Parts: sequence; C-alpha cells; structure tokens
Amino acid sequence: MDDDDARLDLEPDDGDEVTGAELGPKPHGDTPEDYLLLEQDKEQQAKPKQRGKAKPKPKPAAAKQPARPSTKPPARPAGKPGGKPAAAGQPAKRVRLRMFPAISYKTFTYPKDEETLEAVKRIPGVPKLFDWIIDNLLEEYLVLNHLYNSTRCDAKQYPSVWNTVRKACKILDCPVPEVYVSYNTGFNAITSGVDRTFVCIGSRLVDIFPPDELMFIIGHELGHIKANHVLYKTVTRFIIEFLPVLQSMIPFNVGFLYRPMLIALAEWDRRSEFTCDRAGLLTCQDVNAATSALAWFAGKLRRRQPEYSLEALSRQAGDVKTDGNQLARLMLFLSSMQNTHPYAVMRVKELSWWHGTDAYKNILKGTYIRDALGEHEAGKRMPCPSCRREVNMKLEFCPHCGTALRKRPAEPRATDGPVCPKCQAPVGAGASFCSRCGEKLN
Repeated sequence: MDDDDARLDLEPDDGDEVTGAELGPKPHGDTPEDYLLLEQDKEQQAKPKQRGKAKPKPKPAAAKQPARPSTKPPARPAGKPGGKPAAAGQPAKRVRLRMFPAISYKTFTYPKDEETLEAVKRIPGVPKLFDWIIDNLLEEYLVLNHLYNSTRCDAKQYPSVWNTVRKACKILDCPVPEVYVSYNTGFNAITSGVDRTFVCIGSRLVDIFPPDELMFIIGHELGHIKANHVLYKTVTRFIIEFLPVLQSMIPFNVGFLYRPMLIALAEWDRRSEFTCDRAGLLTCQDVNAATSALAWFAGKLRRRQPEYSLEALSRQAGDVKTDGNQLARLMLFLSSMQNTHPYAVMRVKELSWWHGTDAYKNILKGTYIRDALGEHEAGKRMPCPSCRREVNMKLEFCPHCGTALRKRPAEPRATDGPVCPKCQAPVGAGASFCSRCGEKLN
C-alpha cells in the first residue's frame, strides 16, 4: 500500500480550508506543537512589516514583583503517529494519518464482545422489549432530545468539530453521523440512534481536549457505529432512565427482565468500550494521545498537568491484577455497574497492551478484515431505486445492480484486498457490481 495514497492529512479537503486556529480548540497549554506553530505563522503573516519608523522610547522600568509559579503545562511534542516526539531543533510537521478503506469492526473487536452481546439477546423477553421501544418511540425521542438540548455542528456551526468528525469517518470508513455539542461539566460523549446515528460531545471535553485527544474520543464514538453497538446501548440507557413510565405503557410485563438484563448488559458494556478504545487509537494513531485522553477519566488535573506523568500511570496500570480476592472483585464488579464506562486505569492497561501487538501493527500496514458494503455498521439504509434492496447510504452505487445511488465523482482508494478492475475500490466477496463506480464484476 502506497503511503501517499493511504494516509490522510489532518488538513481539510480542497475548497474546505481550515486555518490553524480552526483546527480545534486551544486548551490550557496542552496544544500539540504542530497546531501551535500554525497559529503563530498565521499571526505573523497577518502583521504588516514596519520599515523606516523610529523605535518607541523605552518605558521606565517598574518595580520588580515576585514571579508567580506558572501553572501552564508544557506542550506535548508533535511527531509521527505512534507517539514519537519530533527531533530537537527540527520544526514540527503536521501529522498524516493512515486511512483504512472498508475496514470491518471485526479487525479491532475486544475478545468476547460479540459473544457477550449475543448472550444478552438470548435472555427471554429482551428482543421483544427492544423491538417495541424501537418501533414506537425511540428515534423520535432522540431527535427531539438533541434538538432541544444541544447545538448541532456543521460547516458553519463549530466547523472545527464537524471537520474532525468528517476526517475521523474517512479514516475508519464510517458513515458520517449527526454531530451535536451539549453542555456538560464532565468529560462525556455519547453515541446513540437507530436508523439515524448521533454523536453528542460534552462542551467541557471539546473546550479542554487538544485536537489529537479529541480525535481519539471521536474515533471511540465512531467505533460504536462501526460495531453496531449503538442500538443496544441506546435502548438500554432509555430503559434505565424511563423504566417506571415504560412499565405502564408497554403491553407486557417487563419488571422481571430488569435485573438479569442489567447484569448481562454491564458485562457486555465493558467489553464494548475496550473495542471502541481500539477504534479511537486507530483514528488518532498516537498511543500517547490516546492514553493522555483516558488519563482525564483517572484524575488528571488541568491546572497541574506538569505534575502528571503518563509513564507513572502506565506503571500503575501494570500493577492491576486480574486475580486475587474473588469477593473483592465481585464488589468491584457490582460498583462498576453504576458507571457508564470501565475503570480508566484498566482501559489504559488494555489499550497499551494492544498497541504493542502484531495485530495493531498489521492494521497500520493495511492487513485487516474488510467489509466493503458496510453491512454491519449502524446508520441509515436506503432502498436502491432499481432493485429496491436495502444498502448502506455511504455507498455511491448499488452493489447488487450497479445503479447510481447519488451523483458524486468516484475516487480510487488503495487497498491490498479484492478491488474493482475499473476504479480499484475495495469490493465485497458477494458483490456483483462495484459499489463505487457501478462496474460489473466477474
């Protein structure tokens, strides 16, 4: 795979220029050096050169005040994806990120993620309950909830956030969801939806996280869409919040399902978050940025970042034992059921381990499982205007009959899997026509 074709620059597409100041929020002294340099260059270009003017007279020196200790943390050095800092004395460069055309969620799934979800579906009554909620009220509630409580992002509203989501979708080859920013005092981001998918990011997270860490968080949320976690997570949150009301509305008894369903979902929920941490790492491609983002959930303080050490957190994660007192571990499990995510230190440990495996390195080289048709992804489907078969809306041509689904110029993408002979786009094993250019396949 050619590096120039398979990497995605963090710069916008042609005609969609984003300046250094728009690439992301500038947090409290924790902006990567490459973004900081872009902002400095922009300021220098904006200042006209002054020639031939007399220098202003120096002001009389004021009495010296005792220096206050700075709480501003040093910027993390920028370099190549993977966390290697730029060499001393060399200018920082913009990071180029590799894209993964047609990547399947099975490539980065945490062990027993799918098996645990299947166990939830086998609980008697759960599929019936979920189907009733989805068919009767869920999607309309989600749309209204986001419109009433959040700010929708697009090219004119928070364009830096919108562009980051679009680029993360290019990296993971994921359908672009609707994006919202909501007021939240914690570090929170939620993915929800049924046919329409939504990513809602907390305002404090957007304000404080530097661009590479925000890219990790967005990639994590897109992982829920790629792996189709979003449906069961959305319905589960809805049941927990509105169970007393639902019991009076649903035409069958659901009280007996509550406890066994929550216990099973808690076990699956943890595994699904580990899966999506891997998706986040594949998106930002910098393990330092990924673990730094997770460190906020483990107590990293904004005003004392110079005192915080990722190396020490990694050593602490290495001290976590998977065996020991079973009763104590049971109490930890029960307490974790009240949390929306696994323990942050465990997430750092698992992600750091996966970063060092051959599986992760092979993905970066282009060796991974492919799902060219996006059959397992959450999100909208549309009927083909000719054959009426349901297809993923991210496709440009129907893979079954070759009909154009929307008018847009095709762009070849490099891949080492099965490709279309005309446009070189990845194709699924059972496809009769290319989903990108409509060419008939042998």
